[in-house]
Amino acid sequence: MAALTNEQFNNTEVDVPRLTTTDFIKQASSAQDFATSGVSASGKYRFCVVADGHGSESKTIDYLRGISWDKMIDMEGFMEKIIADTNELSRRGEGSTLSVARITDHRVISGPHGDCAVEYGKIELFYVGDSSIKVYRDGKNIYRSTDHDRNNRSEVKRISETCNMRGIKRDNIWDVEVVDDTTIKSVPAALFDFGERNCINFTNSLGHEGATKPHFRHDIVAIEHTVDYKVVVGSDGFWGMTHIGDEAVIGSSSTIAQDLVSYADKRWRQCWNHDNTKQIVKNIRFPTSNIDDIAVSACLIESLIL
Repeated sequence: MAALTNEQFNNTEVDVPRLTTTDFIKQASSAQDFATSGVSASGKYRFCVVADGHGSESKTIDYLRGISWDKMIDMEGFMEKIIADTNELSRRGEGSTLSVARITDHRVISGPHGDCAVEYGKIELFYVGDSSIKVYRDGKNIYRSTDHDRNNRSEVKRISETCNMRGIKRDNIWDVEVVDDTTIKSVPAALFDFGERNCINFTNSLGHEGATKPHFRHDIVAIEHTVDYKVVVGSDGFWGMTHIGDEAVIGSSSTIAQDLVSYADKRWRQCWNHDNTKQIVKNIRFPTSNIDDIAVSACLIESLIL
């Protein structure tokens, strides 16, 4: 649809070819990431989905891959269903993150006397775990999911008080953070111990026989018709290879999911200067076995206004 003036927008049925979704996956050795996107069966929603499975022979990620997402997205309470199903079928030591963006576009509603009103759209964000979601408004980041991870104090408190957790392991557990285009640094990490063969490196997960208790976050971002928006959902294999200086690339209306996956994959395979907290070690690479799967699903919502 061509761009519209404000007057035209107020008198035109919104058709929605301006909402574009893309998704892309590059699997590494574990091959447990999943991404999809599209239009719901009812036509009411666009959606973006990313999941990051873990554990050997994960029934949880297999379940998520087998869902007819165009139908699932139309269901109210779809997250509760998925959590219940995966808690029941999963085994100790395996599970998955799940992050979903469900986008409703603006609608023009005709009244009984020839009048009309605009029902403005929204972006709904649903998530379990640490596959982050970001929303950009005209290229600037306006929302990031509050991931269920070691840095989320309320989440650590929740599982400490409500779950049958044996403790938190922190000794000699490290993660890597990208500082800039050429530097990475080691940062303290944690493992949350839910019993024998059931440790998780974040605070909330599908699967694991329901060890983290049924829990998900649901946020809503209202959208306007006069600006562009972009929703980016990614696994930690994507976000873990980015830094604050990458926001212009990630939020750009010209980069699709495949571009973003390629961007992160190059980072995984390049030479780095590594700050290991004691010294800077130059020109190192990640071993192939340490390169993570990368999954991205994105939606561009273009303005209706000239």
